[in-house]
Amino acid sequence: MNLERYPLKMRPAYKDSLWGGDTLKRKFGKDSGLAITAESWELSTQSAGQSIIANGPYADMPFAQYVRQFPAAVSPDFKAEDKFPILVKFLDVEKPISIQVHPSDENAGPGEEGKAEAWYIVSANPGARIYYGLKEQITKEELRRHAISGTMEQVVNQAPVQPGQIWYNHPGIVHSLEGGALVAEVQQNSDTTYRVYDFNRKDAKGNLRELHLEKALDVIDYAPQQGDENAILSEKAEGNALAPLFVCQHFKMERLDVQTQIDLCCGEQSFYCLLFLEGSGSIIHAGQKLDFTAGDCYFIPAGLGEYRVEGACMALAAHM
Repeated sequence: MNLERYPLKMRPAYKDSLWGGDTLKRKFGKDSGLAITAESWELSTQSAGQSIIANGPYADMPFAQYVRQFPAAVSPDFKAEDKFPILVKFLDVEKPISIQVHPSDENAGPGEEGKAEAWYIVSANPGARIYYGLKEQITKEELRRHAISGTMEQVVNQAPVQPGQIWYNHPGIVHSLEGGALVAEVQQNSDTTYRVYDFNRKDAKGNLRELHLEKALDVIDYAPQQGDENAILSEKAEGNALAPLFVCQHFKMERLDVQTQIDLCCGEQSFYCLLFLEGSGSIIHAGQKLDFTAGDCYFIPAGLGEYRVEGACMALAAHM
């Protein structure tokens, strides 16, 4: 079957967790059917939560099946057996996320994968803050004692968060978030997380949530960090613009601001993922008009060529 290229609207997979809330439903109208919605996996090939194509000839096809069947939609070098490179999601952080760390590809455990992630702060309540990196150089044994005694807050930087910030949680960085924040996340396509400390919380069955302290201690970056100096502030463009935002070895992010309309082109070298955070409008391609509103996610296949975004909106654009 030949690939028919068109912008794919995605239907997310939802995840509940005790730290989630109802912001995704209130702000974006995402009705997960769950009592608590912590995450919506907007662009995902993960078996634990696949996104589904919602429009066009490939409607109702799992996105993982699509990229296996049409690898050229990802990039010229992508093969059917390759793993799709990124996962794009929303996080609704009503209560604190566990203090955690992700490994790199090099030091992940057997059968596990590395994870680098970038958090874009969509909205934040007064008092919302991030835990980010160690304040001072300490030993593995000292950090173990703090984790066991419940005093991690003493050794991890804390900084306020505000809308428009990007925080890069590179592999090895100890991090958490609390106080009420909505986050758009672009990450390596991995679900590997090592919990260091979870505030002694219990799950729905009354059990303390699992920690992965020894694994975490082996991969943590013990170099001191500077807290809020690590934040990248995204600023709204005047007029219509697609501007660079963040680059790491695993993915690139740009900010799309549209006041009226903008003409874009998706070449053969990489797909684009458009995650709309504000406003509404339409994507125009080959005479077809596809409407969107804040919270929607579209996959633009590599080689689509020229297309137009009309309306008044802001989006994150992720690609390779």
